[in-house]
Amino acid sequence: MAIIPTTQGSKFTVSFYSRQPDTYLPDHVSLVDRLQQSIKLTLERLLAFDEIARLNEQLGRENKYLQEQVKSTANFNEIVGSSPKLKQVFKQVEKVAPTDATVLLTGESGTGKSCLPALYIRCRCGTINCWSK
Repeated sequence: MAIIPTTQGSKFTVSFYSRQPDTYLPDHVSLVDRLQQSIKLTLERLLAFDEIARLNEQLGRENKYLQEQVKSTANFNEIVGSSPKLKQVFKQVEKVAPTDATVLLTGESGTGKSCLPALYIRCRCGTINCWSK
């Protein structure tokens, strides 16, 4: 029997049983001792892959939640105006949204800069690369 501790704090017990007496020789015990480090590394990798899968599922759930939040809070009917300047802004958002470009939003306080990143997300249907200054 070998007890294999992992760096994550888990302990695994590896046992061999036989109904016949004196089945296992000292060479068998020595082999288990030599394999202990390899077994430990394999178990740690399995635990790490399980943790990665768990975190990936959690990230997927959080991503879905945040996308739903953006869809539910981004009401573009509240962007009022039809001036040539505003139409130009919308055209620029449409042009930049499908790219990975970084966008710097500037302007006076209260001019609606905070509405544009949500519009950007809506157009892109992906990640946001906008900062407001």
